[in-house]
Amino acid sequence: MFTLALKSLLARKNSVLLTMLALCISFSLLLSVEQIRTQAKASFTRTISGVDLIVGPRTGNLNLLLSAVYHRGAVSSNITLATNTQIAQNKQVEWTIPISLGDTHAGFTVLGTNNAYFEYFQYGYNEPLRFEQGRTFAAANEAVLGANVAASLQYQLLDGIVLAHGLGKVSFKQHAAFPLKIVGILAATGTPVDDTVFVPLQGLELAHTHKTPATSKQVKTAFAKPVQLTNHASQDEHDKHPHDNTHEYQEDEHAQHRYGQSHNHKHQRETSHFEDLTPDDQFPLTLLPPTTPISAVYVGLTSPIAILSMQQRLNQNADTPLTAILPGVTLNELWQLVSFVERLLYTIAWLIVVTTTIGLTTMLLASMRERKREIAILRMIGASPLQVFLLIQLESICITILSLLGASVFVLITLHLAADWLSATLGLYLKPDIFNIEIAYLYLGMMVLTCVCSLLPAIKAYRTALTNGLQ
Repeated sequence: MFTLALKSLLARKNSVLLTMLALCISFSLLLSVEQIRTQAKASFTRTISGVDLIVGPRTGNLNLLLSAVYHRGAVSSNITLATNTQIAQNKQVEWTIPISLGDTHAGFTVLGTNNAYFEYFQYGYNEPLRFEQGRTFAAANEAVLGANVAASLQYQLLDGIVLAHGLGKVSFKQHAAFPLKIVGILAATGTPVDDTVFVPLQGLELAHTHKTPATSKQVKTAFAKPVQLTNHASQDEHDKHPHDNTHEYQEDEHAQHRYGQSHNHKHQRETSHFEDLTPDDQFPLTLLPPTTPISAVYVGLTSPIAILSMQQRLNQNADTPLTAILPGVTLNELWQLVSFVERLLYTIAWLIVVTTTIGLTTMLLASMRERKREIAILRMIGASPLQVFLLIQLESICITILSLLGASVFVLITLHLAADWLSATLGLYLKPDIFNIEIAYLYLGMMVLTCVCSLLPAIKAYRTALTNGLQ
C-alpha cells in the first residue's frame, strides 16, 4: 500500500509538490511561532539573570522591576548607600550592585553604579557583559555606553558627553560643568543595557555638585555651543579660536537652555574630545558618604536556599521601609500582562495551518475525477473499497510527513543562522532545538488534522470503489 501510494503521488507530482510547498510554509510558520512562544517567555524572564534579589524603597513589585531593570517609570523615593552597605555585610550575601537613576543623555537612561555591575550582572542564559571596546571605570569622570547608545549617537572612545537632569528626552538642566569621558562600549545584549549610559556613582554625584569648569588638562577642547556633528572635523576650526574656558561654559549653559527643546530630540554632539584613556587623578573613585541616595540594589546570595528568608527579612526591615523582589517571579507576573499577544499569534498560525490543509483536501477532491479509471483498475485486481479508502488517507499522510520534514529542516537552519542576530537585536535567545515533547504533540496534532481533512476525498473514493464493484 505504501509503495502504491508513493507511485500514485509521483504520477501527480506537479499538484502534489505545490500542495507540499503550501503545507511546508504553514507548518514552518506554526513551528516558528511555537518556538518563539515558548522561548520568548524564557528570554523575557532572562532579561536579568544571576541576580537573586532586587531591593529598593517601599513600592509595588512591578513598579520596582520596571524602574530597576527596564528603566521605565520612577519610584517615589530613594534609599541610601548605607542600606547597600548594610545588605552587603550580611553573611548570606555574596555581592551587591547599587544603582542610581534619574538622569539622561540625549534621551537615553543614565545609570550610576560601580564596577561590580560589569563583573556580576548577567543576562540571557547567565551571559556576562562583554566590552566591545575600552574598559571599566577608573576615575569619576568616565562613562561606559551600551551598544545602542554608541551606535545611535555615533560615539567613539574618548568622546565627551554631558548628562542632563530628568527622565525625558527634553531637558533644560544640563550638567555641562562636568563632562565625562567615554572609556568603554559594551557588546550588544538585546536588553535595556544596550540603551543605557553607565557612569560611576562618584561621577553622578559630581555632575550634580561640580560648579568649576573642567581644566584644559582634562579636556583637549572645551565644550562650545551645541552643534550637530557627525565627526570631529570641527575640532581644528575650534582650535583656531581659543577662548577662556569659563566663558565657554557660561555660553554653553545659556545655549543649552535656549536650544534645549529643538536639539534634544536630535542628538547634539558637543565639540569635545579627550586625549587618552589614562584615568584622571583629579577625580578618583573615592568612598561616598553613607547618605548618598541610590535607586535600588542588585543582590547576589551565596546560596539559593537563602533567597526567600532574605527577601522576608528585608521586606520586614523596621529601620528602613524596603521592597525586595525576586526578578524571575516578578518578570513572570509582568509576562502574564502581555501574554495575550503570544496566544493571538498561536491562534493565527493554527488558522493558517487549517486553511492549508483545506487546500490539501481540495487537491485530493479534484484528483478524484481524474482517478476514476485508476480506482476501477484497483477494484478489478482485487482491491476492496476499504483499501481504496486507506490508500487516499495514506497519500495525505505521506504528503504531511514530507511537509513536516521540510518545515523542520527549514526552521532548524533558520534558527541556527538567526540565533545571534535575534539575541543581539531583540533579546530572544532561541535554541535551535525543535525536538521536545511539546513539538511532538504539535506534530501529532498536525497529523490528526490532516487525516480529518482528507476524510472527505477518502470517503468519496470509497463510494466510487463500491459503485464500480457493484457495476
